Amino acid sequence: MKALLIFFVFLAKEPLKIEIIHTSNIYGNFGQSKATWINPDFPPTLGGYGSLAELVRSERENAKKNNHLLLLMDAGNFTGGYVTGDNLQPDSIAYYMNSLGYDFLNLGVKELTLFPVKQRALDLLPNPMPLANYLSKFTAKFISSNIDFLENQEIYAPLISRYEIIDYSGIKIGIFGMISENAPFFIYQDITYQPSPNPFKIHREYESAKKIVDELKSAGCDIIIMLSSIGNYRERFIARDVPGIDLILGGFDGFGERQAYVDPVNHTIILRNYDYMSQVGKINLYVDPDVKTIVNFEYSAITLFEEEFTPLEPAEESETEE
Repeated sequence: MKALLIFFVFLAKEPLKIEIIHTSNIYGNFGQSKATWINPDFPPTLGGYGSLAELVRSERENAKKNNHLLLLMDAGNFTGGYVTGDNLQPDSIAYYMNSLGYDFLNLGVKELTLFPVKQRALDLLPNPMPLANYLSKFTAKFISSNIDFLENQEIYAPLISRYEIIDYSGIKIGIFGMISENAPFFIYQDITYQPSPNPFKIHREYESAKKIVDELKSAGCDIIIMLSSIGNYRERFIARDVPGIDLILGGFDGFGERQAYVDPVNHTIILRNYDYMSQVGKINLYVDPDVKTIVNFEYSAITLFEEEFTPLEPAEESETEE
């Protein structure tokens, strides 16, 4: 009996590791800032883009060395500028996101607020760039599962997917994105839930999430991840009432969390960052390669202290070199 037990132990496979670095609600804050909530008199410096780039570089190097999957994703609201659209720098925002090498981006309320779907004579926004032109500047894949662009569908179809499925060592990972069904209340456009000629329609969160999860399950997905720009309370509602979602990367309304929240019924993991790139989430999912389910996870809420994540300086050339 002892020999048989040892035999089965040796047959057991090591779990597969999937690492995800998650940002949300950046609001165009790629520069340095002060962590006044830690010490208002002598606040430590947050490194912004430079520190995030160093973190991603280091984690990618480690993932390559140890042969595991790493995904970099944003839940939405990465666009900066005031609510009226003043001081927008679309090229800079796209440059930062592209240079970080994001894999997937969700559309947030801010993206719809600051970039009209189509320009109108009565638009209150000073920024004339339509959303399609803005999204075309990014190299990452955009995912948004509960928005239809109606008469502009042929323009947005190549730019935005309803979901994406990737295969990692036989594990199928389905990724979808949700934007708040209340987004029209935040947008300076003549938007209603009526059909065309209005520029787009946002479908209800619960019905959309359930439909997408069913589609991903039918497509054979083993792990399902939701990028969220719907808010903290509504994310917990979806986690409880839509079985089958393994991980929700939260964003939009609500506070950040330093610990992962796990729904007690469906065991959906929910992660939320504090805003303005003050926090980045990193989660390691360990998946049994035989039964293809998550058996464990490790979560770290990372504050991007410049002192800890200092970008590497290029090596200087020797002055004595001939």
